[in-house]
Amino acid sequence: MADIEAELIAAAMEIAGTKGWRSVSVVAAAKAAQVPLADARGVFPSKASILLRFGRLADQAALRDANDEGSVRDRLFDLLMR
Repeated sequence: MADIEAELIAAAMEIAGTKGWRSVSVVAAAKAAQVPLADARGVFPSKASILLRFGRLADQAALRDANDEGSVRDRLFDLLMR
């Protein structure tokens, strides 16, 4: 399931980068990722759900690599820059 999720997110971001966000849909991402539409809809019921999951993954990556050294201000700045 994680592989399908990653493939769909990558496909959606590729579509957004080349054709704009309006061109992104679960159907378009499934087609680009060569994932059956039923599987894609099971993972992401809507275009918004793709973006929400991408945001959560980005947050998790930034927090996982967070620096525990320095002042609170420096750590917050570093986190925001990620």
